[in-house]
Amino acid sequence: PEGRRIFLFYGGAYRRKGLHLVVEALLNLPDRTSVFLFCVGEPPKDAAVARGLEELARRGRACVAGRYVSAEEEKLAFAASDFVLLPYLKHFGGSGVLARAAGAGKPVIVSDEQLLGRWARELGLGLVFPSGDPVALRRAIERAAAAPPVELLQWQTAAKAHGEKCSRAAF
Repeated sequence: PEGRRIFLFYGGAYRRKGLHLVVEALLNLPDRTSVFLFCVGEPPKDAAVARGLEELARRGRACVAGRYVSAEEEKLAFAASDFVLLPYLKHFGGSGVLARAAGAGKPVIVSDEQLLGRWARELGLGLVFPSGDPVALRRAIERAAAAPPVELLQWQTAAKAHGEKCSRAAF
């Protein structure tokens, strides 16, 4: 939608990926918010999370593509987004979603745990929040939504630079 910042949640809706945190955070934002969720991937099996996504969509604050998407649709999902959400819980190691976000030059909002949190902080890839905390996630989303263009450009530039290091050509 015009005039909104698009936040992408991409991939399986497994509890460890933190979609339930995203839904809780966004349901507690005022309806007039500029935040819009684009949720792409396997639909949640958790009934409460599914109901929350339906409520956000009903309010005009989310679009849910609850299915497997092609490689071309994946590229379009990242291109259509302003930020990528990685609110993972107890995640150790890297992330294909982070690599895709960086390749698309998209900043991230990521849990402060392990390698993903470290990369986001040290490389300036976006915002970090305390893992498992939906209130802190909401604050990070609000900050990202209100970020001035110069700050957004800094995150995008850092993401692109990281993406170039992770490319096949770089390897």
